[in-house]
Amino acid sequence: MSKSGKGSQGPSIEEIAAYAYNIYEQEGRPEGKHTEHWLQAEAHLKADHQARADEPAPKATAKSDPAPAAAPKGKSRNAAGWQAGSSAPAQSAPRANSR
Repeated sequence: MSKSGKGSQGPSIEEIAAYAYNIYEQEGRPEGKHTEHWLQAEAHLKADHQARADEPAPKATAKSDPAPAAAPKGKSRNAAGWQAGSSAPAQSAPRANSR
């Protein structure tokens, strides 16, 4: 992988391979054009990476959203239902079987 002067990395081999395969598919799967597809994909992705590296970073504004209030200790759960500070999902008390 090559690095530009700004310290950003170019496209990975996996990115180039996926893009080259896309080109191959779009062109109807022609035989013997793998090198052309690879070079075309590599050039496109390098230009894309360079364009993103040249974009200025977004400036932080003073009016950004405030941080969300912290939940009470021991009462918060994340999206997966895990309670803060535990290593297992929070569960309700077991129910008695009524027969």
